[in-house]
Amino acid sequence: MPIRDGIGATEEITSLTAPPVVVALTTFDTDEYVLRALRAGAAGFLLKSTPPEELAAL
Repeated sequence: MPIRDGIGATEEITSLTAPPVVVALTTFDTDEYVLRALRAGAAGFLLKSTPPEELAAL
């Protein structure tokens, strides 16, 4: 993203008065990134490689 990364966007979105639920969708499969996303306020974390059937089951 040209202005901020997903973690920064998550922090900004979740700081709103009535924030929507944020789920991180990324290609980065590292524990560090998961923890950063959750600490930024993400309610969940999914990899872009997750099969559509699994996404629909959520």
